[in-house]
Amino acid sequence: MYIAVAQESPKCEPIGRGDYRPCVHQRRPNINMKEKKMTKNQLAVFVSEKTAVSQKAAADMINTVLEGIASALEKGDSTSFPGFGGFKVVERSAREGRNPQTGEKLHIPASKVVKFTPGKALKQRIQ
Repeated sequence: MYIAVAQESPKCEPIGRGDYRPCVHQRRPNINMKEKKMTKNQLAVFVSEKTAVSQKAAADMINTVLEGIASALEKGDSTSFPGFGGFKVVERSAREGRNPQTGEKLHIPASKVVKFTPGKALKQRIQ
């Protein structure tokens, strides 16, 4: 978490040709420079190490599970994994929006989206 602290800053000096750039003390740190993500391949390596199967077999298992979840959602069913969470399809109603650049009103059509709800055990693990 970034907490701003009010400090008296020293004067910045020009950096060649009268060009001013923020000094190091004035630059705001980029909080989300890079999010850490687990890729499908990294998950396959993790599964193969835990179950003593090949990475290819683990990748095939992962693809099969993801395909099963996707096909259930496509039919309109929800999926539930106790301790982990569940996926369900939610319908968003049509609404009015605005173009932030011009302020022009826009019609946003109704759509279906996938919603993930974490389970109690997962919530406790990440706290």
